[in-house]
Amino acid sequence: MIKYGVGGPAACYASSIGIRNRATATALAGNCPYPAPTFRQFLDWLSQLTTDEITTLTDPETARLLIRSTERRSPRAAQAAILSGNGTFTCSLCGVRHSGNDFYLAQLPAGTLLGLVRAPSNEADPNAIQVQHHGVFLGWIAREIARPRPRREPRTPRLRAARH
Repeated sequence: MIKYGVGGPAACYASSIGIRNRATATALAGNCPYPAPTFRQFLDWLSQLTTDEITTLTDPETARLLIRSTERRSPRAAQAAILSGNGTFTCSLCGVRHSGNDFYLAQLPAGTLLGLVRAPSNEADPNAIQVQHHGVFLGWIAREIARPRPRREPRTPRLRAARH
């Protein structure tokens, strides 16, 4: 499969999602763990890369594109990282302009670790999560991501009476 002037499926997929530089698309594809991935496998692999990995594997312009595109990650993946206390996820912040620290936030480099602090006393949303950097309030995690996943009730086995 050769398309977009690159060889191999993964490089074609990289080009098709907006990576314009052929050398970058080819280099990124070379790190894909699947020898001949499907488009879904390529996107799944790409969505699991951390910001640091993206920055290492690509040029700055491509890194910005990929880091922004990882915002499509599901809220479930972000919730898993929040609940476990480990992991990396990308999401939009709410209330940045109201925090008054939008300039501060804009100066932070991609991949900066930010602190998450639950705010159960928040009257508007008891599941609210503040985002901070060295104690400086930056904004809030979006409500649909901050809410904890509903716990499934364990199923009670149903017994059927045997017919004699």
